[in-house]
Order: sequence, then structure tokens, then C-alpha cells
Amino acid sequence: MPPTKPEDAKEKIVDAMMKNWEKHRWIHIRAVLDLHTDEAANRLTAFLTVHLLLDRALTDLLSLRLLDPRTEEGLEDVAEAVSRVSFKMRVDLAKAARLISDSCAINIKAVNVVRNKLAHCPPWDSGGGLGLAPALSSMTNFEECMLKGENALNELIKNIGRHS
Repeated sequence: MPPTKPEDAKEKIVDAMMKNWEKHRWIHIRAVLDLHTDEAANRLTAFLTVHLLLDRALTDLLSLRLLDPRTEEGLEDVAEAVSRVSFKMRVDLAKAARLISDSCAINIKAVNVVRNKLAHCPPWDSGGGLGLAPALSSMTNFEECMLKGENALNELIKNIGRHS
């Protein structure tokens, strides 16, 4: 193995320092949320990503339905107006307009209940972290919750394709 160049060693040291700084940068936030393991933090990140995608897909589906099919102009304006409607109301509207199935609406609402617990219950009042959301606290519960989100997202994406 060839000897390491000083520049390579310096780069490795800087990389290690940055990774360490990045990890420590979030320690206090992770502590408040009781996310003491990388696994718990990764579960939370995955869950919030799925919720974000559901939110966006639901907004897109409703926006496409509301947009005049003869023109693509105004989609951004429609999407912005739709996004101001509460998440629950968007689910109810999509269901009432027969844009999503009953099971899709149930799955989206189940994911949203978990998200609301995380977003609106201060961790310092209730034990914190994933303990706020039993649906995320065990791997079995987490996978069940994520499956609901994945099933709903698949239906939303399929239905977006039908309306675009």
C-alpha cells in the first residue's frame, strides 16, 4: 500500500471532524425528542418523509382535478391555494370527489394522526420522542405505519397519473 499523502490525511481528518460536528450538532435536539439511537432518528426521518410525500401527492391530485384540463396554466396557483386547506380537509375532499378510495383515506389519516402527535405534543410534557407515537416506537409498529403510508402513496401516485 502506498504511503498516504499529507493532503489525503488532512482531508480524512477534516471529513471525520465534520461528521463528528454534524452528529454533535443535533445531540441536544435528539435528546429533547428522546431519539438516543440512530435507528430511532432514522425511523422518524423516514416517517416524516412519507408524510411529506403524502401531503404533496394529495395536493397535486386535488390541484390537477381542479385545474381546467384544456390548459396547464395556473397549476402552481391552484396548488398553492389547495395547500392552504388543512391536511384532513384535503383528504376528505379527495375522498368525497372519489379521487381516492376509503382505504386510502383511512391510511392517510392514520399516518397523519401519528404526525400530529409528534408535531403538537411537546416531548417534555409526555415522555418525549418516539414515545409520543407508539406507531413508531417499535419496529413492528413502525413497519405497519409505514406500510399504510406506502399503500396510500402508491394509490395517490397512480391516481395523479390518471388525472394528468
